[in-house]
Amino acid sequence: MAVVKECAGSTPDDRLIWSVIEQLNGELAEGDKLFKRR
Repeated sequence: MAVVKECAGSTPDDRLIWSVIEQLNGELAEGDKLFKRR
């Protein structure tokens, strides 16, 4: 993931896209934790 972050420019669009990706990754990680608890 770090490579993708470096490749992406620092334009507002890229920042917006990256923030969305990070949000999705956070939600996936939370879901993974809940799933492993069962």
